[in-house]
Amino acid sequence: MSKNSKLLIVLAAFGVGMFAFGYANVPLFQMFCSAVGIQIQNPDNIEVGVVTGDGEVGTSRELKVLFSTTVNDQLPILFESSKSRVTINPGATDQVDYRFVNLSSDTLYFRPVHSAYPAEANKKYDMIKCFCFQDMILLPREEQVHPLIYSFHTDLKEEVKRVTM
Repeated sequence: MSKNSKLLIVLAAFGVGMFAFGYANVPLFQMFCSAVGIQIQNPDNIEVGVVTGDGEVGTSRELKVLFSTTVNDQLPILFESSKSRVTINPGATDQVDYRFVNLSSDTLYFRPVHSAYPAEANKKYDMIKCFCFQDMILLPREEQVHPLIYSFHTDLKEEVKRVTM
């Protein structure tokens, strides 16, 4: 077999492998999110205060939610939430708006990543509408506001009284 034939076979196998990975990317991402406790849903019309999950709001207890915003030191972005903290009942939805401002004269490309702490809360948490894990572009001096609509499951352990997001 000549060198050109071997190269053609390797390149064809590489192309087939790339196609297979691209085809399997969405299911792999969903498996990853499920494994780490990230539940992403994105219906078009969701109202804050709507009951989610099992249809009940856990009115017997309240959950304190603190919103934290952290940016890589080298990224010239102002990133802040419309609320610093809120008290909600498990099972009810809430909305917080996040504001991004490009402080530079360059176009910025970035991907916001979201998490909830403690880990138990991260597993019992629904992001109903979120900008998280999406590539974003901010033009020079541009400002964007993106909502996060979320809820915690009513079966969240009683020991969890405070969540940082």
